[in-house]
Amino acid sequence: MLRKHIKIEPDLFYHACDELGLMVVQDMPSLPPDDAGTGHPNAAQQEEYQRQIETIVQQHKNSPSIFTWVIYNEGWGQLRSPPWPEEKLVDIIRGLDPTRLINAVSGWFDHGFGDFADNHHYTGPQCGVPPYDTRRVSLQGEFGGIGHNVSIEHLWNVKQAIDGIDETYEIVKDLKAYNQRSGDLLHELRQQIEQHACSGGVWTQTTDVEGEVNGLLTYDRRILRPNIGQWRKDITALKRKIKCDEAKPACARCTSTSRQCAGYEMEHQRSPQERSLAWYRPHQLIAHDQKEGRAFHYFARVVGPALSGPQDAYFWTHLVMQFGHFAPAVRHAVLAISSLHEDFQNGKRITSELPGNPFALKHYNASLRHIQAAQDESLVLLTCVLYLCVAFLLGDIDSVIRHCRYGIAIIAESGCSGWARDHLLPIFRRLHASPFAARAFRQGAALPLDFDMTSDLANTHPFVTVLEAEASLCDLKNRTHELAPIGPSSRQARLNPDPALRAHCKVLLDRWFDRVTPLLESPASSPAERCLLCHLRASHEMLRILVDIGGEGSEMSFDRHTESFRTIMELAEEAAALKVAPLVSRQPQRACFTFEPGLLPILAFTSSRCRDLPIRLKALTLMGNIVAAKEGLFDVGTMYRVGRRVTEMEHGMSLEDCVRAVEERDVPYPPEAMRIFAADFDRNLRVLKGPDGQMTYRRSINMLVRTPEGPRVVASEYLTDDMPIHCPGIPSMRSALFNSSIEAA
Repeated sequence: MLRKHIKIEPDLFYHACDELGLMVVQDMPSLPPDDAGTGHPNAAQQEEYQRQIETIVQQHKNSPSIFTWVIYNEGWGQLRSPPWPEEKLVDIIRGLDPTRLINAVSGWFDHGFGDFADNHHYTGPQCGVPPYDTRRVSLQGEFGGIGHNVSIEHLWNVKQAIDGIDETYEIVKDLKAYNQRSGDLLHELRQQIEQHACSGGVWTQTTDVEGEVNGLLTYDRRILRPNIGQWRKDITALKRKIKCDEAKPACARCTSTSRQCAGYEMEHQRSPQERSLAWYRPHQLIAHDQKEGRAFHYFARVVGPALSGPQDAYFWTHLVMQFGHFAPAVRHAVLAISSLHEDFQNGKRITSELPGNPFALKHYNASLRHIQAAQDESLVLLTCVLYLCVAFLLGDIDSVIRHCRYGIAIIAESGCSGWARDHLLPIFRRLHASPFAARAFRQGAALPLDFDMTSDLANTHPFVTVLEAEASLCDLKNRTHELAPIGPSSRQARLNPDPALRAHCKVLLDRWFDRVTPLLESPASSPAERCLLCHLRASHEMLRILVDIGGEGSEMSFDRHTESFRTIMELAEEAAALKVAPLVSRQPQRACFTFEPGLLPILAFTSSRCRDLPIRLKALTLMGNIVAAKEGLFDVGTMYRVGRRVTEMEHGMSLEDCVRAVEERDVPYPPEAMRIFAADFDRNLRVLKGPDGQMTYRRSINMLVRTPEGPRVVASEYLTDDMPIHCPGIPSMRSALFNSSIEAA
């Protein structure tokens, strides 16, 4: 099968396809938007488009190779409001050519017309989105797009095109990686065809074009990238099994279609993996009302793509959406997350003194009821992550700890395999290495040894992927928990740690840096990978600081790491520059909440522990520019205000009055007696109602310093929602925090 994308070829092309037996999906040339730039074609353009469609169908309806007409590709020139022209155009084409299928919309926006439910997604397939509809053909209209750069003589040698090559969806370093990655995606398509009743997919694309290098052939048609034998094997595996007619001595249905006979496979003949695949045969869950449908759509379009933070979004945009279509426990949890996220997006406060969200509560409880009867451990783990997301949004540290323990206990007892090992285990590994891990995990189960990266720490070979480097760093964090400051309650336990453990952890951290250096120097890294690498390097620098000063009991120890703090700021600024690139984030605005923490805890740590004033000010400024309003359990509105107030108290100044002046002169480091080592504050926001009915919010805070007699409160104040003059990007304080002390950051 071949899809001819928004272009009509000469008759010779279709004759060649007829001779070769190629089946052609024929697009109509794209309708341009109107001159106003709204994306809505005017009446004259729409009339001309209809006339050209009729002409094309009349001219080519006798070409046997064409079996499908495509009206719109990805909404190009498609009206955004009813009446939908494709409804009329489907009837017109069917009247002219009743023998062929009609794909009204390839990609989006689908309003239910035509014979196909068609989705585009790169690089991996996304079958099951939209959910399977038995009345229509399910098709993955575009996927793949794996790029492989070549030397200049094989490219379209125009600077603008050369500069745009990075727009290729994913670029690999050589042909071996190209074929391996392509094989992986075709394998994913085969699995999704079996799970979601998808009828096929269209690989992008046959040849390189002016600004992309993701073709089977290069632009000059001189390099053929695929390993033909391997591709033929992978594509043959995509052929769907058909039911055997039990004819003797050979099945006529199978042999007549060149397929391998599937026979009547008995349940006991299936492997455990095949039985688990059979469990996931989808049945579509429809929305009971318009509000549910809207919430599910909002999650798919807005919430899911933003939740991953610096991590890959596949889990939230693919797996959660796919399970949400047929697993009631997942669907109800998704609806609860979507509603809470929209409240947060609209500025709603989360506090015990204000009413909650009845819609979210109803679906959260419904999800809990459904999951109690679940027998599949992987499904339970997935919903556990969704419940954690709800707890993060609510700032409920006790629920976070409870769900973390449950998830780790399931992995420790039942193991983790298949897709769950690939997509759920990394999430729990990052949770296990998080700042609240001491409370969540030290009193319960821990990750089994065969699921962490402990055995990998002795490896000295360079990391192959960013994800491999991240997994190793997570294990290093778990190793260094007892050396790193994790909260006021464990202050005495941190004094005089084991010197041998401390020295060993320093060796492991140095080794990790040596192994990640080739990735840092690789020009082939995508912007998204570069952004994640910046985050990992900043986390690594913070870990080095904590391991080096662990147990010393003096805030002056941080002063010898000023250069490390400066490196953290350089990495954060590099990440900020990458985040504004459209290739990294296609979100129209800054995310209001991410499940995965990004740079916020690292910036908060820098603003509270680095006593170099210019560095502290830069950390506070970056909080307002690059981080989400809430990252996991970290609320930037509160973290910024705490960091700013600690800075003012330690340096004896008001940042609102003299921030520009202090940037222009050297400010001495504060003495030990003035250094705040913990800021204990009330988890809950207090709501005050003025005489005019206006609501104001505040949070109490106690500042602590070290003394020979122990911690002493030097100030008790209230944090208010006054907007900082010099950092307008800082939002209001929105929800409870993960811990009552800034030291845990």
